[in-house]
Amino acid sequence: MASPTERTSRGSPAFEVLFLLILAIAGFLLGQSGIPVEDGGEAITIARLGGTMHPPGMPLLALLLRVSWLADEAGPVILMSLCAAFSLWLLFRRAGAAGLAMALAVLSMPAFRERVLAWDAYGPLFLLFSIALSSRAASVPLTGYLTGLALSVHPWGILLPAASGIRRPGITAAAAFLLAGASIYLALPILSAAGCAVDWGSPGDLEGFLRQVSASGYREVYGASMGRFSPEALSRHIGSIGGMLWPAFGLPVAIGAVSLFRSRSRELAALLILVALDLLFVVFINPMASGTSQTAWLTLLAFCGLAAASLRRLPTVVLLLISAAVASASLADRSDPLPDQEAEVRGLLCAAPLESGFFLSDNDLLYGCWTEKYARDARPDVVLLSTGNFSPWFERLARRYNPDLDTSGGLDEAGGPGTPRDVVVARLVEMTIRNNPGHRFFSDQ
Repeated sequence: MASPTERTSRGSPAFEVLFLLILAIAGFLLGQSGIPVEDGGEAITIARLGGTMHPPGMPLLALLLRVSWLADEAGPVILMSLCAAFSLWLLFRRAGAAGLAMALAVLSMPAFRERVLAWDAYGPLFLLFSIALSSRAASVPLTGYLTGLALSVHPWGILLPAASGIRRPGITAAAAFLLAGASIYLALPILSAAGCAVDWGSPGDLEGFLRQVSASGYREVYGASMGRFSPEALSRHIGSIGGMLWPAFGLPVAIGAVSLFRSRSRELAALLILVALDLLFVVFINPMASGTSQTAWLTLLAFCGLAAASLRRLPTVVLLLISAAVASASLADRSDPLPDQEAEVRGLLCAAPLESGFFLSDNDLLYGCWTEKYARDARPDVVLLSTGNFSPWFERLARRYNPDLDTSGGLDEAGGPGTPRDVVVARLVEMTIRNNPGHRFFSDQ
């Protein structure tokens, strides 16, 4: 009989299916409900109407969301729960019942839910990196293809070879398959030229396409904070990591680290490289998002790898107790890692008279109202305009669903380049109100 120190067992096919099914159901129950904040409203609008995501376009995510709408509004929840379930199944399935218990405990963690179950890029991205991490002996072409797919979800995908193991031989083949995986980006100009409803960046021509996929607009806004060491960003990032480990998850992570240090030091080094790359990427490339649910997911993946390693060494009873401690600590946290702003959005829209218009500066509220108007068809009469985004396609979207809307007063008339932003906003609002006497306008400011 194999000792606990040699536990690498595989369950029967029936248990494997049950393992995956339980995780998928748990992910669905713990997933997002109502109207999400941040990019969730954009995601469900894409799922309902189709189109392109915000820069750099994230075409694979957009296509997955569109397919998920076959299940109506439950589609994004199902999509993210499946991504979470397959990820944890790949990482923990070799440990049998103890692996299932630990996977469920991880699934219940607020740090996991707010990253992997949110309607955003990080669920599919976490799955692709989990595939790479669980198949470190994968061929170079497969690594290249997975990297291309990951890049078509989010720019973080460029780091995927670090999860699968970087090998110099076959670099040409890897590059070719990377391009094949990333070729999904060609969907962006096709969708834009076809007149898709949500058309971030309008990448229908070469100039627009290059601007979209390179996220040059973001670099213009946030470029000053990139490439420089930020102690504040580092502190926020470390705080996020500490929140993952405390009060209970740090135990299986530490046990796994010790286990790998004694027997599989190269595997430990690979996981630590992921943690280091995550830190460098956050601190130097994306410091604005440090400490939020949009970062530290790669560190979370590495910690899951370490927790999986702990399952090879300890008796099943001990592992079940540790899993129970992790889950109990998560369930004791009363804060909701997946906020629901449905009450706020409905309160705003339900109180508005017919043919109302809203100037919204808060993107959370804007995308939440998108959910009601575009995804649910709840208030088709309402006009939604942004005072924080001046992209022409925002106005095209509003005119498409409110054909009587007159937005003929453009940026040039409002002041053009060099005019202070608040002045431009005030003039655009004034012109829109003047040109649309049939609408009564409100603002969130």
